Amino acid sequence: MNGKRTRNENDTRLAALVFLSRSFDWSSIIRIAEDWIRPVDLPWFVKETEKHARAFAGFIEDCLENHAKELQGEAGEETAWFLKCELDGVRKNLAFIGRIGKTVAETDGKSTTAVAAPGSETDFAAEAEELRKLRAGDLKVDPPPDSKGLQQ
Repeated sequence: MNGKRTRNENDTRLAALVFLSRSFDWSSIIRIAEDWIRPVDLPWFVKETEKHARAFAGFIEDCLENHAKELQGEAGEETAWFLKCELDGVRKNLAFIGRIGKTVAETDGKSTTAVAAPGSETDFAAEAEELRKLRAGDLKVDPPPDSKGLQQ
């Protein structure tokens, strides 16, 4: 009886994680915000959403630090590596928000927009450059130690 209760409790916790994960999949709501939020309110909406995204990313980073022991061993190291990669992506996108519309000087002396508005030709210039470097072998991505994932 006791083993059955434990299994059911674990199933309940796993189900809660699935539904919690789905509750954070708001990407389509965010993408269509310009259609349902007045333009005058859009800066407020972006600021508030960014604040919550940063808080959640910080919470996950704290969990990683506080539960480092649980992430030991091969499977744990792969999980930690995956989480760190995901968090790097979150931080990168949050950094883009701060760069929207600002200009930066390039090495050739020209000035360019750091992150362009949606729909422009340079939407994914940084990602395209990173992909070019990766394909050329100029950018190395280190997999976790003893990773059984894709080999480069």
